[in-house]
Amino acid sequence: MGVTAHLRAIVIAGGLAALALALGFMTLLMNQTASDAGAHTVLPLKARHHAPVKDPSARIVKRVDPHFTAAVKGGLPRSVARALAAKPVVVVELTSTQDSVAQLALEEAKAGAALGGASFVKVDVDKNGGDVQVLTRLLGQLPMAPVALVYTRPATLYVTLPGFNDRTTVQQAAANAAPVATVGRALAATPTWATRAVVVCRQAYTQFGAMGGLDNPVKLAARKARFEAVAAGFLAQMKALAPAAGKAAQVKQLNVLLVRNFAAEDAMVAAATLHNAGALATARAHAAVYQTKIDKLERKLGASGCVEAAA
Repeated sequence: MGVTAHLRAIVIAGGLAALALALGFMTLLMNQTASDAGAHTVLPLKARHHAPVKDPSARIVKRVDPHFTAAVKGGLPRSVARALAAKPVVVVELTSTQDSVAQLALEEAKAGAALGGASFVKVDVDKNGGDVQVLTRLLGQLPMAPVALVYTRPATLYVTLPGFNDRTTVQQAAANAAPVATVGRALAATPTWATRAVVVCRQAYTQFGAMGGLDNPVKLAARKARFEAVAAGFLAQMKALAPAAGKAAQVKQLNVLLVRNFAAEDAMVAAATLHNAGALATARAHAAVYQTKIDKLERKLGASGCVEAAA
């Protein structure tokens, strides 16, 4: 072997040795890194004392809206209850996909509810169970669609608007129902039938006055939908008031007279619309007779404030 060949062999051997050494260092470094990554970190006592401890049995409690609870207890479907939790008034439109008029009424009711600041719920009567079943159980018999049901808190049916109603009619009904929610809070603070009746009377007669007053059927005729909505709400609220002990018969008699009186008032409005002077005079005479009996009975029951509100 020559000198050159010998030197070449020495260089190759040295290179292989250097490569083996480098590989050894890399393997050692990788093992050290893996060992460090898998090592358990021991917290000092102070750090362990302040570290948060999770309780596996702890649960997040979601608060249920009291308006939702009251509406459900009142027998309303959960969809309507959620709507009443959102706003004091909700328009529930009963509709049918098989009826083109009902579909038009649905769009008008939805727009009217929005304009009146109310929530809106659609109920398809073609479907069995669900909201249809709950409403049927609550109302006894479901009205024929299309129809709009206006509810106020807690679960009070303020007015029913059967058939096709344009958005203006629904808007007015929703707007009229809004003060009833406020009246409901006032009723909760009053202890007797008489004081509650006065709250309801003053609220209703204030609205009648804004329309021109019950003695002005011509002006009421121009606001017929609003007048009928307020009247229906007033009668429903009076009927819902629990009578005092021993006064149930008198309160029932009063409610009958109120219904007859407003039927006469409605006849006056209809006569004014038709410009029928004879029918107007007859209806006015009937209303006057009923009003006299109503005033006498309200004073006897201690609700003289209703007499003053109607004056």
